[in-house]
Amino acid sequence: MNWSRRSRELEVGSKTIEVLTANVKHPGRLEKAIHAHFSNRRLPQSEWFKLSNSELKLIINVITEKGKDYTPVFEKKSKNMLALEFALQEDPELLEKMLETKKEIDAYKQQRKQERDDKAKRRSGFWGFLG
Repeated sequence: MNWSRRSRELEVGSKTIEVLTANVKHPGRLEKAIHAHFSNRRLPQSEWFKLSNSELKLIINVITEKGKDYTPVFEKKSKNMLALEFALQEDPELLEKMLETKKEIDAYKQQRKQERDDKAKRRSGFWGFLG
């Protein structure tokens, strides 16, 4: 992400002050997760939020402590999924359990797909001998 361009777009310095700039993993995803988590604090028709000091500290903590290791969890980027993903970053144990569960689900889906593919191949092979 080009911070120089983005800060000009957001008019940082004229409408707001810069609180923190950091290099993070998955910057676009992290920004969307923050937006989802704090959507009820967003000012209408804007990029801006009205945050309490504790909410701002939470964002700063996630960016400084977790930003370098921010872990996308869900494929879907719905507001609720991103808000949950953001919250999971604060609980490493729960995040790890969620990722393990996701791996198990993905493996199960892959196994089921393989079984369906194998069944379809057996069927097509069988009909091929009769034809």
